[in-house]
Amino acid sequence: MNKLKIIWLVKICAFTVFLGRAYQLYFFGAPFRAILWDESLLTPIVEGLSNYSWQEYATSSRVNIWIDGFTKFCSFIFLLAAIISLFWDKIGYRRLKQIIISLALLVLLVIGICMVKDKNYEYLLIFELFIQLAAPVLLLWNEGLDKIESNKVVN
Repeated sequence: MNKLKIIWLVKICAFTVFLGRAYQLYFFGAPFRAILWDESLLTPIVEGLSNYSWQEYATSSRVNIWIDGFTKFCSFIFLLAAIISLFWDKIGYRRLKQIIISLALLVLLVIGICMVKDKNYEYLLIFELFIQLAAPVLLLWNEGLDKIESNKVVN
């Protein structure tokens, strides 16, 4: 299999991962609440950094709206990353592509951590997460290799 076919396959895989997560977050939400509503983990942070007690924080509609808004924002990041992944070669802004894909990877990692915590630390979810992270990481890695190769040709 030649390099172009492999890169095309990696782009399609990254596109489907990001598009699927965008759809999931927009219509069904994200497991952020597994961390953000963990009383034993966040009580010192909530009570130490804000004027909220844990009970006020956990029942606040304002906090719930913020979590929902953040989830929609992450959905938009995933949609943008999906489009960038699909049209990777057509987009010339290298740094912008790297930032968006890296941000989407970070959100994907946080979602994975929340999922593992939400499912009582089921270790098989970690393997699923690594599989989902593989295609975007390969896409970024290939971009770095192309940059190195283009510098060698110029020099």
